[in-house]
Amino acid sequence: MKICLVPMKPLEHAKARLAPVLSADQRRALSLAMLTDVVRAAGALDVVWVLNSDEDAAAVARAEGAEPRPDPAPGGGLNASLDAATASLAARRPASQSPRRASLGRRSNSRRSLGASRSSLGWAASANRTA
Repeated sequence: MKICLVPMKPLEHAKARLAPVLSADQRRALSLAMLTDVVRAAGALDVVWVLNSDEDAAAVARAEGAEPRPDPAPGGGLNASLDAATASLAARRPASQSPRRASLGRRSNSRRSLGASRSSLGWAASANRTA
């Protein structure tokens, strides 16, 4: 079974760096539109979980065929949410089928590199926000 975990920042904090050019409502709408795109792109997988703490995000997830799940680490950031959800999945699977997580890390020259790992749960990737 291939599972995709999509962490969703609380909408009141979404796209904060765009605050100088977009209103709070515009940033919220942009974030939900991006969520729609991500969920649609992941639609070929067996299960898509949207880790969220907002009803609007949960509604988008449901409308696009994903399963909204309460953020397992509210306030802890996207990586904490991914770690907690991955641990929850791992606890349900035999050790030989434990999920692995990859990192979308930041290099010293500010270029982003994609690390991806393959497991019985499919591909995993996440943003690593360490500077």
